[in-house]
Amino acid sequence: MLTLGIRPVGAELTIIRHQIVYRNQLQYIQDVGVINNASVIAGLEPDLIVYEHRSDAMRELLEQVAPTLTINPASNTAEQLRCIAKNVGEEQKAEQWIVHASVRAHTYTTNAKWNFDDPITRDRLLKVMPRILKHPLT
Repeated sequence: MLTLGIRPVGAELTIIRHQIVYRNQLQYIQDVGVINNASVIAGLEPDLIVYEHRSDAMRELLEQVAPTLTINPASNTAEQLRCIAKNVGEEQKAEQWIVHASVRAHTYTTNAKWNFDDPITRDRLLKVMPRILKHPLT
């Protein structure tokens, strides 16, 4: 969401708080925890909930709080970003970030002598790109 210029009111910060790129912007985002406590999320009064599908029961609870966009956790970062961007009307920002990330990833992998043409390596690298990239919000 931060990549799209949208500051979420809450998020699971377990992994995000250790990333370099947006660390200074996390102070205004409430940690909802790994379990995604529906009552905590409801208290934040979100306009949209982006949920990595783990449980139909949790999704149903979240849908009672706000419109809920389900993201496939098995999809790569670019696919997830495109899905979110489409739902918030920020497709252009998403594509710009994806192009920027791909260029940076290609440069990084070339310098590291990795095979960027291998889809498994590329997807793994794109998942960690927020830690590697320094991409400002626009």
